[in-house]
Amino acid sequence: MTPREYLYDGPEVTSIAAALPWFLRTAWRLWRRRGVWTGGRARDAVVIVHGDTFSTLLGALVGKLAGCRVAHVESGLRSFNVLHPFPEELTRILTFRLSDFGYCPGEWACSNARRAGVSTVIDTHANTLLDALRVATSGSPSAHSPIEDGFILVSIHRFENLFSGERLTSILNFIESLAQKNRVVFVLHPSTRQRLAALGLLEHLRENANIELNDRMSYVPFMRLASRARLVVTDGGSNQEEMSYLGIPTVLMRMETERQEGIGGNVLLGRYDFEKIRDFAADALNRTTPAAFELPYERPSEVIMAHLDGVLSGAPDA
Repeated sequence: MTPREYLYDGPEVTSIAAALPWFLRTAWRLWRRRGVWTGGRARDAVVIVHGDTFSTLLGALVGKLAGCRVAHVESGLRSFNVLHPFPEELTRILTFRLSDFGYCPGEWACSNARRAGVSTVIDTHANTLLDALRVATSGSPSAHSPIEDGFILVSIHRFENLFSGERLTSILNFIESLAQKNRVVFVLHPSTRQRLAALGLLEHLRENANIELNDRMSYVPFMRLASRARLVVTDGGSNQEEMSYLGIPTVLMRMETERQEGIGGNVLLGRYDFEKIRDFAADALNRTTPAAFELPYERPSEVIMAHLDGVLSGAPDA
């Protein structure tokens, strides 16, 4: 096994303008190292990419150009609207075209991947984030957090929310309305903090005694915190799915989503209809006890590893 290698160690990319030079520079570094990570046998190598970020597309593109087979984890998810979410929906479409193997979380995703032309589709029955969530929520969720139960958790970071004055104002007004009677924990991505500071809104939020501002957390602490929330307000698609498993009432601040989990149940796809959003939040906050949750039994990571083991060993049916 080759050692872990970081291809980029600069500042976080927080804008579309910064993404292009990052993409080209990182792709070049990856390409130059192809002999190392393929072991000199590109045809026998499999490049694994995950999700819908620019790094997903970068890995798939360089892997394909190097002559490797490409395996896409979390394949087949679609919103069927190129603009929502943007650019993730476009990234997925392009990654489908480059993928030899699609690891799809369920039959709906499998059918989407087949229609997109992915040659070999494997149903993992659930998303690999389920395995990560199982690890993150094991033990006592509150053991490593000083934040007491009974809070509302907020995480807003998507470009279309931060850089639309109307949307951002409406979201912040909604958050402040929640803070009138509830404690709000607002987890700030670097891009969110930067944007709020540029607009002079960060100090305004700091002055609200019921709003606690926290830096972005790594996965395990954030999931442990989220599992104790009364309500989650987010624009993250993965958060939508995680909260569907945890049974936490969740407002998804997006126009469209590429996932089906939770929609029509404990997750409201807000579409910026704040009348519906306020009604949903009020109903969630009126509940006296949180909903109990039990994570599904599927082990998608094991399905993927079993298939890859067959591929790399040359099994004819892999």
